[in-house]
Amino acid sequence: MLTETEARYLLFLYRRQEEEGREVGTVALAREMGVRPATAAQTLRKLAAKGLLRYRPYRGVEFTPRGRREGRELLRKHRILEFLLWGVLGCDPRTACREASSLLSASTSLVDSLCRALGHPSTCPCGKPIGRCGGR
Repeated sequence: MLTETEARYLLFLYRRQEEEGREVGTVALAREMGVRPATAAQTLRKLAAKGLLRYRPYRGVEFTPRGRREGRELLRKHRILEFLLWGVLGCDPRTACREASSLLSASTSLVDSLCRALGHPSTCPCGKPIGRCGGR
């Protein structure tokens, strides 16, 4: 089980590395998360201990297959929640994105139910693709 902080880190890393193809250093990660580099490194070590990343100080991180799956699922959750907040509740896209990030602890079954209720949206408010229920 991931903490809210760990989920935010994993989601950020997944977006940057898997979607954008950009490496993320500890200093940039710390800046994004609003913490000191030592704190970011500590969280990376925790994610590595959970088998989600391979972390090598000063050399970056690499996703394990399990970490990649978890990151993909977190991104899907984020985008469905973002769609709900924007499309149903009327939040502006920026607010929807910020609030969706704070709801990542929602269960996969809840998010799958939301996805079905929303008619399986294909994109989030930013126009990025949303995966289907069950990873399809």
